Amino acid sequence: MTGDAWAGWFAAKVLTESVLRTGSTDRAALSSYLRDTATVFDGHKGVGLRFDARGRLRQPLYLLRRRPGSIEWELDHEIPLADQAS
Repeated sequence: MTGDAWAGWFAAKVLTESVLRTGSTDRAALSSYLRDTATVFDGHKGVGLRFDARGRLRQPLYLLRRRPGSIEWELDHEIPLADQAS
C-alpha cells in the first residue's frame, strides 16, 4: 500500500469509527472526540494512533534502507512516539 492509499484508508476509517463511537455527525462533537487523548485508532502500525490537541496525527516513524545489491527495503530503525519511548 502506498502512503497516499494508507492515508485515504485511515481517513475513511477514522471518520466512520468516530461517527459510530459518538453516535453523532456533528462537526464540533467529532472534532472534540478526535482531540481527546483517550481516543485511539488502530492504524495497523503496531501501536494505537491518536490525534494531538492541534489535530495532528501521532504515529511512529519507520526508517527504511535498501538492502545492498537488492531492490528490497528493510526496516533500519523505528522512532516511537515520544510518550512511548523508553
